[in-house]
Amino acid sequence: HAIVIGLQSTGEAGMEVALEELAESLAESTGKNVRRSDSGKIDFEDMTLSGLVSTCSSIMTNFVRNHFPIALPLAEVPKVPEIPPNGFASESERLEHMRLSDLAERIKNEPPPEPIPELVERRNAILESIRSLDLPPNPLDDIIDRLGGVENVAEMTGRTGRILRNKKSGKYRYVKRFGGPSKQKSYGLSMPVSREDENDRLNVVEKRKFMEGKKSVAIISDAASTGISLHAD
Repeated sequence: HAIVIGLQSTGEAGMEVALEELAESLAESTGKNVRRSDSGKIDFEDMTLSGLVSTCSSIMTNFVRNHFPIALPLAEVPKVPEIPPNGFASESERLEHMRLSDLAERIKNEPPPEPIPELVERRNAILESIRSLDLPPNPLDDIIDRLGGVENVAEMTGRTGRILRNKKSGKYRYVKRFGGPSKQKSYGLSMPVSREDENDRLNVVEKRKFMEGKKSVAIISDAASTGISLHAD
């Protein structure tokens, strides 16, 4: 039997956010600096993970951090009308324009409101409760892990990396799909290096392995599904 699974999204953006938070948390607890590439991105391949990463947790955490209020809202800056080409029609209009301009400038220069300790404490409590939840991991990584790993699953997507489990050690690591040689060599990846459009080339290789029966499961994301046709004997 052959299985074909279609996904609308790989969840890569959420996974990268979750990995960045995890890397910074590990660095804070161990006292070691986070290793970054020349472009400033964190090198996820240096991390040893306890399991697959939950993108749900990352989404919930970011939502609370960005939308739970911990301070009074900023004062609204009034809209200052443009000065009429022919000047103000009256002295009262000129004075009103000056008043609005001064008010807008004063509000812009005000420091942001100080966080309210009680609200900060409540937000931290919510964040801590999210961390304690047993949330599902990234669906794509979970499917690959459950269905035999990369040796049995052909992944045709646009994402640059994934989290895989080493069957011998049982440890999880982030592994690049393309974009240069990966530091992790023991996860069944065979990547084209220094070629044009590595993503499409890798997906073609994965497609061929599925159609030749070397892999019995194919996973296709929306980004890689255009014009593709699969069959297996």
